[in-house]
Amino acid sequence: MARPDLREIRFNYTSADDRQVVLFLLGPEGWAAIERLRERRVTGRLSRLLMRVLGEVFIHRRNPFLAEELLADPRRRRRLFGALADDLGLIRRQAGADPLVAELVGRADALVASFRREVDGLPAERERIRRRLGAVIGPANVLFDPITLVAHATDATDWRLHLPVAVATPTQAMQVQPLLAALAALGLHAVPRGAGTGLTGGAVPLRPRCVVVNTERLDRILGVEERAFALPDGREARASVMSVEAGVVTERAMEAAERLGLVFATDPTSAWACTIGGNVAENAGGKTAVRYGTCIDNLLAWTIAMPAGTFTVRRLDHPLRKILPGDTVRWRVEDAGGREVREVALAAAEIRRPGLWKDITNKALGGLPGLQKEGTDGVITSAEFLLHPRPAAGTTLCLEFFGEDMDEASEVILELTQALTHGELAALEHFDGQYVRAIEYRVKAARAGTPRAVLLADLAGDDAAQLKRAVATVRALLDRRANTELAVARDAAEAARFWADRKRLGVIAARTNAFKLNEDVVLPLAALAQFSRWVDAVNLEEERENQEALVRRLRDFFEEGPPAEEAAWPEAQVGRALALCEEALETLSWEDAEQMRGGAAVEGLLGQLRELARGSQELADGIEGIVAHVRSRLVVLATHMHAGDGNVHVNIPVMSNDRGMLGRAEAAVDRLMEQVAALGGVCSGEHGIGVTKLKYLDPALRAAFADYRRAADPGGLMNPGKLEDLDALELIFTPSFNLLELEARILRHGRLEELALRIAHCVRCGKCKPDCCVFYPGRGLFFHPRTKNLAIGALIEALLYDSQRERAGAFELLRNLEEVADHCTLCHKCRKPCPVGIDTGAVSVLEREILAGHGFKRSPLATRATLAYLESTSAPLNRAFRAAVLGAGGAAQRLAVR
Repeated sequence: MARPDLREIRFNYTSADDRQVVLFLLGPEGWAAIERLRERRVTGRLSRLLMRVLGEVFIHRRNPFLAEELLADPRRRRRLFGALADDLGLIRRQAGADPLVAELVGRADALVASFRREVDGLPAERERIRRRLGAVIGPANVLFDPITLVAHATDATDWRLHLPVAVATPTQAMQVQPLLAALAALGLHAVPRGAGTGLTGGAVPLRPRCVVVNTERLDRILGVEERAFALPDGREARASVMSVEAGVVTERAMEAAERLGLVFATDPTSAWACTIGGNVAENAGGKTAVRYGTCIDNLLAWTIAMPAGTFTVRRLDHPLRKILPGDTVRWRVEDAGGREVREVALAAAEIRRPGLWKDITNKALGGLPGLQKEGTDGVITSAEFLLHPRPAAGTTLCLEFFGEDMDEASEVILELTQALTHGELAALEHFDGQYVRAIEYRVKAARAGTPRAVLLADLAGDDAAQLKRAVATVRALLDRRANTELAVARDAAEAARFWADRKRLGVIAARTNAFKLNEDVVLPLAALAQFSRWVDAVNLEEERENQEALVRRLRDFFEEGPPAEEAAWPEAQVGRALALCEEALETLSWEDAEQMRGGAAVEGLLGQLRELARGSQELADGIEGIVAHVRSRLVVLATHMHAGDGNVHVNIPVMSNDRGMLGRAEAAVDRLMEQVAALGGVCSGEHGIGVTKLKYLDPALRAAFADYRRAADPGGLMNPGKLEDLDALELIFTPSFNLLELEARILRHGRLEELALRIAHCVRCGKCKPDCCVFYPGRGLFFHPRTKNLAIGALIEALLYDSQRERAGAFELLRNLEEVADHCTLCHKCRKPCPVGIDTGAVSVLEREILAGHGFKRSPLATRATLAYLESTSAPLNRAFRAAVLGAGGAAQRLAVR
C-alpha cells in the first residue's frame, strides 16, 4: 500500500491520502482520470476546487456531528450545496471542452447529487427506521445521535469506513430475530457488535445503510447448574454449566464463577470490557487457553438469530477438557422448536491445523452457525459454558531473560510446555524488550540491566504437593540457564502485581498517538526461537534504516544552509557538519547489531552537531526537531504472546498521518505473514480475520466460507463486505490527531488544543469501562470514557471544519460537548486502570470550563439519563455530585436538561 503522500483534499484529518479518498468517493475510474490530468499537468485552481468538493463530501459522510448540523439547519444546507454547485460550475467553465475534466465533473456531480439525496431523505428514512425497528425493540432503543454513531463506526482498531445509519440496542434475546427481519424489510444491513473491543475491524461497517445491532443490553447471567456428562470412556461425571446472555461482560462471568469456586475459562486479554457474544463469534482465547482451550473448547451450547430464524447449537459428548489432536467433535443444530436441523462433525485437524493450539482460519467449520463467523451469518444471543473446578493450589512465577537474544526464552517456553504435562501449566504469557521499555518495567531480579524478555506463568495443582513438584521442575529447568532469573510470588497480592504489568501493554502505542497495527499469529512451539530471531532481524533492519535516514536528513539540513539570521555562520562549520554526517553514514554501514542498537554512531554525531550549533538557538532547534521527527517514525515490531500455545501478538505502533511509515509498517506485516506461513503457522489464533487479515487467509478457506455464507444469508443481510471484500483494506482509514498540528492556531482558541492532547493517547482498550459510573446498559447508558474520547475527537474535527469552511468563530458545535461533559460523575476511578493515564474526570472539568468560556448557559450537573441512573443505583459516586443532583432528600432536583 505504500504510495506518494498526496494530501490536497481539504478538511481531511485522517490517515487517508488523496488516492484513498478518491477511490472511496469516485471509484477507480475517477482516480485514473485524476492521474491522467496530473500527467498532463492540468492542476492549479481546477484541482483545488475539485479537491474541496471531495473534501466536503468526505468529512460530512464520516463526521456525524457535521451531518447532524446539515439536518438541523436548512440555511447551512443551502450554503453547503450552493457552494458545491458553484465550485463545480467554476471547474466546468475553466476546463472548457476538455473531455477528461468533463468526465471528472460528471462523476463529482453524481457524487454531490447522491449526497444531497442522502441528506434530504435522511429525516424520513430515520422516521421509517424508528417506526419499524421501534415496534420490535422500542423507539428509545433506536439511536441516531452523533455520539452513538461515532462510537459504533469503529472498534479497538480505530479503523473506519462508513458511519452506521442507526444503532439498535435490543433488551431481550427474543427481539433479535424479528429485528433482523425488520432490517431486511427496510433494505438495510445488520452489523452485530458487543463491546467493540475487536482488533481486526470485525464490527466496522464496510457498506452504507448498515445498522449496528449492539447486544450490550442483553447482559444477564441466567444461572449456574450442575449437569451429568457421559464421558467417551463410558464413565459419568458431573460438572457445572453457566448460562449467559450475549452482552454479559466476560469479566463479570469470570467473577461469578470464581465466587462459586469455579473457573470460567474463556479469558481474552480484554475480559474487562469484551462480551460473550463477541467471544463466541471470534472464538476468543486468552491466557488460560494453554490449560482449558479457547472458546470452542468450553462452549456447550449457543443460540444465534439468523436471517432464516433462531437456532441453537449444542455440543454432543463433551469430554470436559479441551479438544485434543485425534478428537472428533460433534454438534447438533436445532431450530426454535428444538427440532434437529442437522448434525456437524469435525475432526480436530479441521478445527485447528495440526501442530497448533489455536487457529481461527477455517471460517466455514463445516457449516456450524455463529461460532468463529465474526458476525457474518447472524447475531449470538446467549451461550452455555462449561465451568471448571478451581485448582486447589496455585502460584505465579516471573521469569526474566537477560541474554543477548530471544533464543533462551524461546527454548524455556518449549521446555516448560513439555515438562509440565499434568495440567500444572495454567497460563504462560510473554512480552519482549520493546514492552519492557514501554511500560517502564521494574526488574525483580537482583541483577543489573534490563531484561530482554519477561515470562509470566501461573502454575496449578490438585494439592500443595503437586504444585511444589511443578515449581521444583521449573527451577531444575532454569539451573542450567545462566541468563534467566526466577521470582516466585509470595502471595496473591504479589501475583496480582506480576500480572498488572501484562495488562499495561497497550501503552506501547503512546508514542504514535495511540495507533498501531495489531496482529496475532500462531506458530508451532518449536518455531518460536526462529521466529524471534526473524523479528530481531527485522527490527535491526528498521533501526539501521531509521538511523541512516536521520543522518541523511541532518546532512540535508546543513546542505540547505543555515537560517537567514545565521547567514554569517562560518562556512567551515557547515563543511565540518557535512563531513561528520558522511562519517556517521560510513560507520552505520558496517556496525554490528549491538552497536546499532546502542546508537553510538548517531549519538556521537548529535553530540558534535550540538556543539557546533552552540550559541544558535534556531540551529539547535532545527537539529532537535529533525531528531524528534525521524526517530518517531521508527517502525518497531513489538511482540508478546500467549506462549504456552504459540499465539504471538505483533504490535507495530504507527503515526497514522504518515503514509510512508504506514507503508513500511504494512510491508513489515506482509513479510511477517510470509514468515509465519513458512514456519507452519497461521495468520490468526483469536483476533479474527475482519478487514485487516483477509488477504492472508488461504483462498480455499475463503471459498469454502463464501459457499457457507451464500447458503446461510442469501439476501446479504449480515455484515456486508466482511470476510469477502479484499479491497476494503485499501479504503479504510483512521482519524489522525497528528494532523491536528496543522490547525494548531485554531485549536489553541478556547483550549481545544489542550482537550485534544488530554485524550490523544487513548488506546481504546476499554479498561475504563468496568469502573465507570455512567456505563449502565440496563438504563441505556454507554458513556464510558472510550466512547466519549471517540466523540470528542470527531467533535474537534467538526470544529476545525467550521472554523475553516464556515469561518465560524462562535463554535456553536460546542453545544454537543455538553452531553459528553454531563455524563461524568467526576469520580476519577477511570484513571487508575488506564494504561496511558487519562483522567476522564479532569477531562470533564476541562470540558465544562471550555463551555463556560464560550458563554454556554447550562446546568453543570446531569442529563435525564444520568438522573435516572443516579436515582436507581447504589454504586459509590462522588458525594458532592450526587448531593447536587439528587438533593439532601434523595429526589431529583428540577434541572434544565434536554
